[in-house]
Amino acid sequence: MRTQKLNAEVIGLLQKIVPAWRLLFEEPLAAHTTFKIGGPAECMILPMTIEEVRAVCLVAKNYNVPIFILGGGSNLLVRDNGIAGIVLKLSPDCFGRIEKTADGLRAYAGAWLKDVCAFAAAHSLTGIEFACGIPGSMGGAVYMNAGAYDGELSGCVQSVMVLMPDGTIAEILGADADFSYRHSIFQTNGAVILAVELQLVKTVQSEVVAKMRE
Repeated sequence: MRTQKLNAEVIGLLQKIVPAWRLLFEEPLAAHTTFKIGGPAECMILPMTIEEVRAVCLVAKNYNVPIFILGGGSNLLVRDNGIAGIVLKLSPDCFGRIEKTADGLRAYAGAWLKDVCAFAAAHSLTGIEFACGIPGSMGGAVYMNAGAYDGELSGCVQSVMVLMPDGTIAEILGADADFSYRHSIFQTNGAVILAVELQLVKTVQSEVVAKMRE
């Protein structure tokens, strides 16, 4: 299954970045997608920190190894012969933090949208209720500008923290993210979405809950 690009030298470098239990070879992707289909990942890596994400991405870049960023695995069909190279999974276990900010909230890329919406409701914040039924992660939702019920992520994204292809961490304003229908700049600029700041409005909690139920 392994390609010539994922050779012993590359594997050795990856083993220095993450321990063996978070470096999985031939990992069935059916276990990581909501449709429960898909062949194996040549190498799946489960990073726990932003520094690990950066280190893995730089190895992939330096050795020309294809890398695929996997979030919640929703809205994703994986072919039977799997994905070659590295699959970097930003799981809710490590990238699922949600924090209150002065203007709304900050959610890391692996956070489930339903959890982000529940957090907003718990803090009486309105503006993201439309997303409470979308089965996906925060990073994936911003990547594709997910939407439903006349709302889109573009309407509340204040800024996005990303890892750029050169290894630097940057903040991209929502106004500069080239959002359109199911599109964002992150589909073309090679950046890895790490966290998202949402600008929301303080309101009455019961109104937020009622809108989510509707």
